[in-house]
Amino acid sequence: MNTPSETELLIIFGILFIFILIYSIPLILHFRQKKIVMKHKTLSTIKEVPFLYSWTGAVFGFWTPLLRSDFKWFFIYLIIGVPTYNLGAIILSFFYNKYYIKNLIEKGYEPENEEDRKLLISKSIISKKTEEENIDIQEREIHKTISVNKDVFYEQSLREINTNSTKTVLWAKALSQCDGELNKTKAIYINMRVQDLEEEAKKEILYARKLAKETAERRKNKLKKEEEPFEILSDGTKLNEWGEVI
Repeated sequence: MNTPSETELLIIFGILFIFILIYSIPLILHFRQKKIVMKHKTLSTIKEVPFLYSWTGAVFGFWTPLLRSDFKWFFIYLIIGVPTYNLGAIILSFFYNKYYIKNLIEKGYEPENEEDRKLLISKSIISKKTEEENIDIQEREIHKTISVNKDVFYEQSLREINTNSTKTVLWAKALSQCDGELNKTKAIYINMRVQDLEEEAKKEILYARKLAKETAERRKNKLKKEEEPFEILSDGTKLNEWGEVI
């Protein structure tokens, strides 16, 4: 058997180097590019999705959507990418992440933080109309919650009148509209007080949601910090900042 000459070995190593370079550069770009964190509204499942070009889709073609269990785009990549010797996959990768994020939104995912939400709106991945619809849904949910407690608000307003613990400003406004007629004053006070209680309830619900979101983000950041090694021993053991093995 003839051993390969020095020139042949250089050609082989050159081809291998080019092959490694072709695959490694897109992977480096993939891990360095901006990623959007998507969180499911009810399941709390989190997915990190590259924001722009799908470098893994360009290199690995149909394997990328297959590993994401995205069978629709698996077949699209397969049908367009394979016959064109991956040229089709390179072109499809300009659009894939955008449509994948939209698909996640349809499945109940949403951007985990406001920065990512604004970024998706700026690139028309989330339309302003969709955002307005989400706000409307939230408003309806709040209104539904408040409606359930409306009887309680009426009871509280009447109790304030019966116990002489009315809100001074509201009572004065009601009194001024009725020329001192007591029964009308009570009726107007109850209506105004119920509206006030509804507004207070709405603010409390919004504050509670904001607080829950901030608490979840702090907990996530804390867990990330705990998972990051504070110190690596000579034997490869990783410790967190409290000296615990991770």
